[in-house]
Amino acid sequence: MTEAPRILVVRLSAIGDCVHAAPTVEAIRRQVPEAFIGWVVQPGGLSLIEDLEAVDRFHRFPRGASGWAAIRAFWRLRSELRAARYDAVLDLQGLTKSGLVSWLSGAPHRLGFDGVESRELNRFFLTERRMASGRHVVDRNLSLLAGLGLEVPARGEWNFGAVDLEGTAIGRQLEALSPEQPLVVISPGTTWPTKFWPISMYAELASRLAAEGCAVIVAWAGAEEAAMADQIAEAGSGVLKAPPTSLMELRGLLQRSRLLVANDSGPMHIAVAVGTRTLALFGPTDPGRNGPYGMDDPSAGVRALTLADGVEQHIGDQRVGDGRLLDCQYCWRKLCKRGDFACLHKLGVDDVFDVAMDLL
Repeated sequence: MTEAPRILVVRLSAIGDCVHAAPTVEAIRRQVPEAFIGWVVQPGGLSLIEDLEAVDRFHRFPRGASGWAAIRAFWRLRSELRAARYDAVLDLQGLTKSGLVSWLSGAPHRLGFDGVESRELNRFFLTERRMASGRHVVDRNLSLLAGLGLEVPARGEWNFGAVDLEGTAIGRQLEALSPEQPLVVISPGTTWPTKFWPISMYAELASRLAAEGCAVIVAWAGAEEAAMADQIAEAGSGVLKAPPTSLMELRGLLQRSRLLVANDSGPMHIAVAVGTRTLALFGPTDPGRNGPYGMDDPSAGVRALTLADGVEQHIGDQRVGDGRLLDCQYCWRKLCKRGDFACLHKLGVDDVFDVAMDLL
């Protein structure tokens, strides 16, 4: 690498994936403090990470445009990236569109994933591909640093600054709470139908946490999640529906919370990144790869709970306790082939409550 290299990171979306990419950026900054670091990202992800001090410049990836509008947007992005004169690109997304952005940058060294993580036509836009190592996404991203001649850290680290909530609706809601009450945030939303823990169970959990003296706030985004939050907030006194929040305000709320309980979702990864204790409920996806980062560290205060945890029996040849109880776990499917969503719907409130109280 040159004395003051110019490095471009490409990770366009989604929220959790942008959180997973941030430790790689921080590692570059620590090892090469004089580097100029750019990041190509879509507006949704940018709204969460725009204050990262490790990044010198964010480039907005055009989203939603089609036809000639999309062509003009890509041409503007190309001109912007070429003007920045990047020496190397690190493609952490592994898709055709991220590979195309890498190629449009004009950087002579374009590094990305090899194997199954290089999807679609991504490989044709890169000059170097490497097999990722490690199980969790954060560690797999970090492993690509070796292709830049950098050391691969043993553990990823975040450096998100504190969010000022003064004057915001969520800030006023927090001010009204007793400082003596532990604050628990529940985030019931997620993307896939198979990732949802039932709202009725979240409502029962919220009621029981409130009865233990916790202040419970239900975070949400969009009309569908707002309806979920209404149902959970009706569970009893001490359970509140959060006002509408931006991603930055959600980050600020989680920074002030003692615990987050959530599905496999973006808020779960945000909570881990800001150091909040986190309990994540997992069904179709593998928590070892996509779960709350740091589960191997007992002091980190993060847990991923699956149907198999706590069940003292063997079913067939599946060893219970390794995160699998059903023969279809982990299916990585958006639709349940069983039809009963058993991997999450049979995860009991008692088990979730006990782990939540332990983390608190």
